[in-house]
Amino acid sequence: MLEGITIALKTHYDTAIEAKEILEDAIAKIGEKYISAKYAEMTGEAKDIYNKALDESRQKNYDTCIQILDQIKEQAEQVVSVPVPTEFVSRLEALKLIKEPTEKEIESLVETYKNNYFAYRSICDFLNVLEKPVTIDEIKEYIVYIKTNLYICFYSDNVQWYHYRNWMEGTLIPNYDQLFTAFLEGRFEEAFLKDEQNETE
Repeated sequence: MLEGITIALKTHYDTAIEAKEILEDAIAKIGEKYISAKYAEMTGEAKDIYNKALDESRQKNYDTCIQILDQIKEQAEQVVSVPVPTEFVSRLEALKLIKEPTEKEIESLVETYKNNYFAYRSICDFLNVLEKPVTIDEIKEYIVYIKTNLYICFYSDNVQWYHYRNWMEGTLIPNYDQLFTAFLEGRFEEAFLKDEQNETE
């Protein structure tokens, strides 16, 4: 689901590295032929070409990432718009009357409604024995967080710094991918963010 973001980061990374090598080679050759004002003029033109290549790559690949994240947000909103089955409330109320519901009774209710966002959240809140899944509000917050960090990555001057490489090669994107995929597929019991300590990296 988020593999397109990893590809965009790698594409821009490769473009930036190649463009820098071309620029350095061009400046070296210019230095062999020109001096003073002509040297400054020629190197200035070379840098303009370099900056244009970087700007085009940044914009194209960053826009690709934003489109992917916006699509996930739309799909997540569709997931939570699915109504709760009509019989759910009565079944949950019946279970509330049981002082100590058995494991099988709980499993039966969870298994029946685990793919409905509001039903599953209601079960988690009522039973207080199941780990609560991520909410739609948290999904949206994660998307904003990812967008912010991707902007920092793409519009930095150095693609080789730790922050960029961490988002490109680390566990952040795979972990968010697992979370979003589980949520969008209605597997709310699996919709948790792994290694949350990495969020601040």
